Amino acid sequence: MENLIIESTDEFPSVCFDKTNGKLEISGISIPHNSSDFYTPLVEWLLKYVKHPAKETRLECKLDYFNTSSHKYLTEIFKILDELSKSGAKVTIAWYYNVEDEDMKLIGQELSHFLSLPFEFIEF
Repeated sequence: MENLIIESTDEFPSVCFDKTNGKLEISGISIPHNSSDFYTPLVEWLLKYVKHPAKETRLECKLDYFNTSSHKYLTEIFKILDELSKSGAKVTIAWYYNVEDEDMKLIGQELSHFLSLPFEFIEF
């Protein structure tokens, strides 16, 4: 299984999923016209990763903005990590948000209420 690295574009966030150290990062803007085309490979990679995860897994979510269809897939990613956590693995989500963007902070807080994962809220 290889690491998953995707460079950002005007529509897609950058992705760096490193299986060796368990550091997963999504950052930028996510407004794809077809979210399935972009996010399905991420979900498939994670489903393979959780079978043999690193000792600790940390998802750093540094999104400036994302659309509704991206939200659906991000929720799916969080649910996969939540299941990994429930199996006894150490999993953390770091939710980065601009100090002036209260909406992004609230979205992260709402997501955290539906999951058993520890969330860290980090202003930038």
